[in-house]
Amino acid sequence: MKMEKIKILLNLINNSLDIPVIFNNQAHRRPKKPYITVQMINTDTIFPLSMKKKIIEDKKTELIKINRVENTIQFNCIGEDVLESHEIGLKLIDFFDFIERETLWSNGIGVINIGDIIDRTIKLEETKYEYISSTDITIDYDRESKKILENLQSVDLYGQKIKRRK
Repeated sequence: MKMEKIKILLNLINNSLDIPVIFNNQAHRRPKKPYITVQMINTDTIFPLSMKKKIIEDKKTELIKINRVENTIQFNCIGEDVLESHEIGLKLIDFFDFIERETLWSNGIGVINIGDIIDRTIKLEETKYEYISSTDITIDYDRESKKILENLQSVDLYGQKIKRRK
């Protein structure tokens, strides 16, 4: 599945908040704090919006299906302390709530739900903590799928070969 809309979204967040956005649970080096990690929680293909059929060659047909997709994403805002991580979470909610809503729409991304900020601070050692404020955001966008089918040239019906009409 192509995830262009997710890539666009992460770039918009990175550019708007000037905070690095990376995928969680990936084998890459973590940036200097503060930063935001992203975890894909749920992707639902809601319903087909349209189905188009186009003959691309005499013997081939291209089917194009457009579905509406809802995607719930967990954003973990990581800071030097609990206040910084919470402040990043508030900036992220502001980003989705009103700052960049028009920019998101112009990129084909809608905002369905903005979750609450939850403290997910982790104790690492005796006196060391990873300060994390988390929120779940549900977005929606259109997803296009294409498939090429071979057109039937003839059908064998009860032992008789019936050719395709032109």
